[in-house]
Amino acid sequence: MKKGSTISTVIIIIVIVALGVGAGVYFAKKKTGNSNSNNSNTANQNTNGQVSGATSDDREVVSTPDAQIILFYGSTCPHCKKVNEYIVANDLDKVVKLQHLEVYNNKANLELMKQKLDQCKNLSEDDKGGVPFMYTPETCLVGDQPIIDYLKAKAS
Repeated sequence: MKKGSTISTVIIIIVIVALGVGAGVYFAKKKTGNSNSNNSNTANQNTNGQVSGATSDDREVVSTPDAQIILFYGSTCPHCKKVNEYIVANDLDKVVKLQHLEVYNNKANLELMKQKLDQCKNLSEDDKGGVPFMYTPETCLVGDQPIIDYLKAKAS
């Protein structure tokens, strides 16, 4: 085999492999949805990263943009999903005005979350940075159960 034909064969193989990988990635994204979309078990977000749309039981989650209480969440976070499901199951969005901001896919929301975390004097450094994170005028909360407990008390 000649050197030129060996190089051509290698180039052809590389192109075929690259096309196969590219097609695989394309179809995998098409099957599962792109990285900015949520599945039907989580809330959808608008261009500002605020929650809207159906949850796992097809009820709307309402985000109030001017609310003083902000719930920062991640689109694929299971703890965030637990908090969201609690809000929906108990119709808390009708009682407690919350602004829901997604931080995994929205850099502006992530920056706002960092600013709010810096204002939280009641949190240890270990608690700063994770979601779900709730910022309120009175306190800051991290984790599903502390947030659920806070919402229970607010709704009473």
